Amino acid sequence: MIIWGNKKLFSQNEKAVRQIMGHPLLAGTKLIGRGAYSLIFRGADTVFKLTADRVAYELAECQLQWQCASLPVVKGLHGQVGATDGGIPLFLMEIEHLEKLTVGTEERSLCLSIGRRIQQNSGRCETATRQLREAASFLPNGDVREALELLADFAEARPDRALLDMHGSNFMQRPSTGEIVLSDPFLDAEVRWMAQKKFLLERGLPETTGFW
Repeated sequence: MIIWGNKKLFSQNEKAVRQIMGHPLLAGTKLIGRGAYSLIFRGADTVFKLTADRVAYELAECQLQWQCASLPVVKGLHGQVGATDGGIPLFLMEIEHLEKLTVGTEERSLCLSIGRRIQQNSGRCETATRQLREAASFLPNGDVREALELLADFAEARPDRALLDMHGSNFMQRPSTGEIVLSDPFLDAEVRWMAQKKFLLERGLPETTGFW
């Protein structure tokens, strides 16, 4: 039995999560989206991300130091702000507001082709680092290539934790300039497993059930 593994790890309806949503930085903000392991809130000109994904938080810490126009600008890291009802730590970070790439533009076509190349190489390249470096090698020198190489370095330092989750929709643009920005390229392997385990337990399925 194979089940898609990208299951939601926590809900905004949990008591502990509702308390976190009263955090001074989140109070009065609007919930505008959610991922498998995060909730996204709209700030004034930024977004707040409440996440269980430690790898995403560590990447944001690195992005504070990097000077690359094709990676998101981190506006604030606010550490662990609580936990889920099940005790899973939740972290809060603030990043610049980004938008989807405009349909029909050369930039979007380029990003979709990069995403396809990375997906196609998922079976041929055995690590996230090699997938990213291989994709970068086909690009001319520039911000997007630099971003892919920085992400490759990040993944290389976390070979058992940073799972590559990059496709066309990971490429966004900066509204003020139109620059291409790579967003949310990794999943935390440990957090992914916790989400899968939670999904199985809720349905009374054995932990040996396969995922893809």
